Amino acid sequence: MINVSFEGNILTISFEVDHIDSGNYKEFKSVMQRYIMDGARFIFNIEALKFIDSSGLGAFLSILRDLHKVNGDMVMYGAGEAIRILFDLVHLSRVIRTFPDGEEARRALV
Repeated sequence: MINVSFEGNILTISFEVDHIDSGNYKEFKSVMQRYIMDGARFIFNIEALKFIDSSGLGAFLSILRDLHKVNGDMVMYGAGEAIRILFDLVHLSRVIRTFPDGEEARRALV
């Protein structure tokens, strides 16, 4: 479902699937919970995602909330047009910082 790479306390997460929806959001959240620890920083590379439903959006918000509880943070990059429109429509881009590329996302967390 995902690939995770580490650099210090920064995790870069990329997707092997093209959607996060009611069929796989629980697995996604469960996998991500393993990495939530004090000061963790997540960078989500969402280039592969073509579709996210309300369950998927809720999963991302839940992960963000859990990270904030342990002084962590998360950002995203690489959203395609459909995902950018969705994030703007539901105002998620006001809550989760998104960037055009990985380098800008990394700088935002350092």
